[in-house]
Amino acid sequence: GNVDNSFWTDVIKPVPGLPFKGKLSGQLVQYTDAGTNKMVAKLKMVPYTNWLVAVQFPEKTLLEGMNSYINPVLIGGGVLSIIGIIAAWVMSRNITKPLNKLTRAATSIAQGDYSSSVDIYRKDELGELANAFNVMTTKVYKMHQDLENKVTERTVQLQNVNKDLEAFSYAVSHHLRTLLRAV
Repeated sequence: GNVDNSFWTDVIKPVPGLPFKGKLSGQLVQYTDAGTNKMVAKLKMVPYTNWLVAVQFPEKTLLEGMNSYINPVLIGGGVLSIIGIIAAWVMSRNITKPLNKLTRAATSIAQGDYSSSVDIYRKDELGELANAFNVMTTKVYKMHQDLENKVTERTVQLQNVNKDLEAFSYAVSHHLRTLLRAV
């Protein structure tokens, strides 16, 4: 057809022009033909001419192929989405479960229960964190015990020094009373 949409042919005989206006070359155009069929046409300019080439199909014909293809794609997409959701849930549980164990153990240690340890046997970062946590718990417990022992030891030393001071003050007091009586 002509660029001005004045003459169209199917290469055998003249045909009615396409019912649209505007810049036509390179566009995908939808329209309704004389028989009220929805049509889709692709227009392309013939280089160095004022002619357009149009390839047109009924929209129904184009959509039949897509409709037979879309159901398997939707079902496949739904199945893949469900698999993805389940995989994400499993992966998140794989991370949050050890972290919850670490949180409970840290809470019990904060409350003074040093017997808590975390039994996570993994070779990833969470396993390293659990191992470091258990080592830290052991060291804190040992330091706590050492501190308790030092406090007990110092208390005993303080009690002994207090007894010595009481004995000294009794002796000084006794000697002073004796001197005062003599005076």
